[in-house]
Amino acid sequence: MKIIIQHIVRICSLAILLLAIFSDDIAHPGAGLKNLIFDASATSGNLDYKMHEERLADNKIIKLPNIKNSFSSFFFSGNKMPLNSTVKGPLENTPQLPTGNPESFRANVLIPVADSFAMVDGILVDYEDIYSNAVDYDDALKMTNSAENISLKRDGSYLMVERRNTMGPFDTLYLTMTGMRAQSYRWLFTNINMNTAGRIAFLKDSYLSTSIPINLSAGTTLDFTINSEAASYASNRFSIIFEQVALLPVTFTSVTANHGNENTVKVAWHVENELDINNYIIERSLDGIQFTSLGRLLPALTARGNYFFQDKYPTKGDNFYRVKATSLNGRVQYSAVVQVKEKINKGHFYSTLETGKKLNIFFSGMPEATYNLLVISINGRLFYSQKHTIQFTEAMKTIDMQTAPAGMYIVVASSENGFKQSLKIIIE
Repeated sequence: MKIIIQHIVRICSLAILLLAIFSDDIAHPGAGLKNLIFDASATSGNLDYKMHEERLADNKIIKLPNIKNSFSSFFFSGNKMPLNSTVKGPLENTPQLPTGNPESFRANVLIPVADSFAMVDGILVDYEDIYSNAVDYDDALKMTNSAENISLKRDGSYLMVERRNTMGPFDTLYLTMTGMRAQSYRWLFTNINMNTAGRIAFLKDSYLSTSIPINLSAGTTLDFTINSEAASYASNRFSIIFEQVALLPVTFTSVTANHGNENTVKVAWHVENELDINNYIIERSLDGIQFTSLGRLLPALTARGNYFFQDKYPTKGDNFYRVKATSLNGRVQYSAVVQVKEKINKGHFYSTLETGKKLNIFFSGMPEATYNLLVISINGRLFYSQKHTIQFTEAMKTIDMQTAPAGMYIVVASSENGFKQSLKIIIE
């Protein structure tokens, strides 16, 4: 309920602020006024922008267009600055709408409300050749409100919409936040046409000293918290970094390792986008850290391929495997590390009953371990319980059953490595 009330207070305060700014009639002595509205709460595409144009004679009275919500920002053009408006650059210039298929990136801040989230503010960045990286009339200044504010800082200006030239190998968006409250928030990052080959993005958090990847192929949500520490609500806490990385010579889509026949291990991997690969080296480790080479395979020289390698002599205990791909220019790339648990030969045990009620328990193919042997009557009475250490795969233990009453008994053998088997015997 407290959160809902806070949200209502935010909306009311924003509405009062906007009413104070935009309810007055505006005297416009010029012959024309254009303003382009950006709505950060719209979904995507042309819903972001709405063009409003008035053609007026001198000294006519007009009103600015109705504000859709508190997330709107305005680009103005004409030959005179309207009263109380936010203006960037020469008024004779007209802001340019994106053309074709520009790259666009959005960052919205949400707050939890009941079982959902509500948007409190957001920014937009467009990348296209028609724009400049300098702050100019194609950008829109941030129009602050009394609650949370998110903007982009560039060359001393705070922007709600920034238009930048086509992105190069690196770019940084300097997010600025003010009016934050001590509570939890959520970033929502979305984009259009930003998922290009080799481009990565991450959110840098100076308060937590973290860099968290942003998924450019889908929307990304990242939660954060504002508390009483000044660094948590510092205006420059967050920034978004874009980088262009070199394309990898190959993409490992899967790698597996499984027990094969006769105590072997089969390592298999699948690759895509196989470009200029010189060889694959199969490596093994006992601890998943220090690896040694087992063998080498040449590439199939196809765009994709399936490979496998057989480790004929795996070491005792757990084994770790990875594949090292080396390109023709010497670049090295590794697959994920996969683990193969030690194969436990369960073996089996059986019994014979000699004259004189001598019960012989035979262990065949059993791993070396300490086994707990139990002999229990059919009515649950424990007749025998003792631990025996087996040091060879073939062993025998004898239990004297002379004092055992006639009837059916259950013999149970178990060990700490997970082995457990049972059998039934009859004493006459």
